[in-house]
Amino acid sequence: GGTNRNWPERWKPESRAYGVDVPLDEPEARAQADFWRTHKNICGGLAYHTHGGLIVRSSSAVPDSELDIRDIATYEYIGDMGTELTGEAQYPSVSGNSSLFTLDPAKPRVGTAKDFFFDIMGVYAWTYELWDMAGMAGVGNFKERGGIRFTRFENRTEEENLRLLEWNDGFLGGDGFLDWKPVEHPQLGRVEIGGWREKFTWRNPPPKFLEEECLRSGTFMLKYAALTPRVELIKADAEEVAPGLYRVTAVAKNQGFLPTNVTEQALKAKIAKKVTMEIDLGGEAELVMGGEKLELDHLEGRSHRVPGRFYTPLGPKRDPPGRFFGGMFITDSGDRSLQAAEWLVKAEGGAHVTVIASSEKGGVDRKSITFG
Repeated sequence: GGTNRNWPERWKPESRAYGVDVPLDEPEARAQADFWRTHKNICGGLAYHTHGGLIVRSSSAVPDSELDIRDIATYEYIGDMGTELTGEAQYPSVSGNSSLFTLDPAKPRVGTAKDFFFDIMGVYAWTYELWDMAGMAGVGNFKERGGIRFTRFENRTEEENLRLLEWNDGFLGGDGFLDWKPVEHPQLGRVEIGGWREKFTWRNPPPKFLEEECLRSGTFMLKYAALTPRVELIKADAEEVAPGLYRVTAVAKNQGFLPTNVTEQALKAKIAKKVTMEIDLGGEAELVMGGEKLELDHLEGRSHRVPGRFYTPLGPKRDPPGRFFGGMFITDSGDRSLQAAEWLVKAEGGAHVTVIASSEKGGVDRKSITFG
């Protein structure tokens, strides 16, 4: 299994699901897990695999019926974005538990990296299956040709096999396939050898196609990274309500696409830390009312407008359909991407305070205020 199937997420022993002896027994996987544990600001995960030409989302271990529908909606939105970025190749986005990707969903893949990142770390994560020779040969993308079953020779038609060979002849000069020929084996006697040189035909792009493949996957990585939450103080000011007494008001807004909790799974697992607002008096002012550090709620991002997350062009839906595992949802026209905090401060003219908005996933923003 290498670093795959090596993660402590619904892990099962080798006798039930091929992988490793115990979770995180490979040093590379252990190092990654430790890095995630100490860097809680990580907002997403992406594992590169080969092959097939598809973008696989969580969960591989369980069906969609066990996921919050808001997470599915966001997953599908990002996945469709990834498909669009692949251009004519049209790499589809599929669930890891789909029969297209898992031959027997009753015996699912477990202990995968992307499911660990989603289930345990609370972020959206993907397995990007690079390269699709069959698609390049014109037999349809991963979905169109029936999914993972196509990789088995006995499931392909003669016409499909001929198309693959024609592509090899036309684009690789025939180098990807070794004509069958008889040889004498010292123990077995006369045998035939030949067939696909799989490493740089099926498994990996031939060198001449590598740049194009990297561009497809790299563009998705950058677009995906741009969806993270981003907390910004859009207001931080003071109003003198009495001589030497000021009301300080600050408003934090999530300017990013994803909410500050990133996933509903993070709320369900109780690992998502709320946004905080803090006032640093700097020894120049005295706090009369309000706590120095206040805990706000999570801030929505633009993803709440994704179809399936209870938003329509005519306005927010009032009743959440299907599965809903707690937390808040839009029930009126209120903007849940922003929240405010107030303090009452005693200070002399010219004194300074600093307001700090902090989010584990959405970053930190500071604004200084001068009184008087």
